[in-house]
Amino acid sequence: MRGYVLAGGASSRMGSDKARLPLDGWPTAVRLCERLEAAGLQAALVRRAPDGLPWMHPDGREVTVVREGDGPRHPLRGVLTALEHAGEPALIVPCDLPALTVHTLAALAARGPCVAAGHPLVGVFPHDLERLRALVASDAPARAFGDGLPTVDLPPDELFDRNTPPDVLPLVRMLGRLEGIRGLDPRAALSGEITRMRARGVVVPEAVLYALPRVEVDQ
Repeated sequence: MRGYVLAGGASSRMGSDKARLPLDGWPTAVRLCERLEAAGLQAALVRRAPDGLPWMHPDGREVTVVREGDGPRHPLRGVLTALEHAGEPALIVPCDLPALTVHTLAALAARGPCVAAGHPLVGVFPHDLERLRALVASDAPARAFGDGLPTVDLPPDELFDRNTPPDVLPLVRMLGRLEGIRGLDPRAALSGEITRMRARGVVVPEAVLYALPRVEVDQ
């Protein structure tokens, strides 16, 4: 089976290329490719456009890079690119989950088609290109392609992602404002906001649960 690291996002919330943020002295996206290979998969990066910089494994091998097609950005476009390249079902993960382990990746690959509970872009996705192209064309939410697939619970700490700084801070500020409103339970209100974001297909990092341990999020 092939495994793909989605590394083609704009990183507009982070402010820098998340794929190249260092992890143990090497770009995170490359480290995830290393883990995919250690889990027994053929690994590749999915990039939006050439960036003029080499992608190399620590041992000097060149990282396989698959170029995402032009067109409007959509979270499922990278998934489509990966599955077109694979020609079969493939394990796909985004580049901003540096805590994913070899054990978890191997377990996902062994399950066959599935999607991680709590993250619509982590899973083994079927080679259903016609449906996927229709979802991209209709601007469907990222979670739409995984609807109907078996869900797998991953260790929460492995879903700690690198969107954390800009994602958590607005929620922290929101909690501070809500705490000053008489008769309102700020934790319930914040939980509702997180649930609403998830329903729209927006991935809320599990780091929220660590930054705001008093908030009980509806899973």
